[in-house]
Amino acid sequence: MDVHRRFVQSDEGFAVLLKRWKRGDFGSCSCWRCSGTHFLPVGLDTIPGVSSVKLFCPCCKEIYNPPAPYNALDGAFFGREIPSRFLSGYSGLVEEPKPAYRPAIFGFIIHPSSPYYQNATRKGAK
Repeated sequence: MDVHRRFVQSDEGFAVLLKRWKRGDFGSCSCWRCSGTHFLPVGLDTIPGVSSVKLFCPCCKEIYNPPAPYNALDGAFFGREIPSRFLSGYSGLVEEPKPAYRPAIFGFIIHPSSPYYQNATRKGAK
């Protein structure tokens, strides 16, 4: 496991990771703000057997659980450093997330104290 983690964090390993990231081999984020940004694999622990691999979205900075065939893969194969090193090396490839949705009527932003705003948030929470 340590050998794989060290390879992925080397320059040659990052070149392979970049190629796979551009192809979308790890999947893409379903959040509407991310516009389908591709995931990066990340391990939450470097100790083998503690946690499975997770998927990190470099746009919204969220961590997701992978689908069935990949959730059995040990996260120690990747380590915790991949997202930070990837973002520092290839920051120009990742788009900024779209701004959060603000409810508006005819372009006018609805104030949060408005009953229309409060009703909409209550209906959305149900």
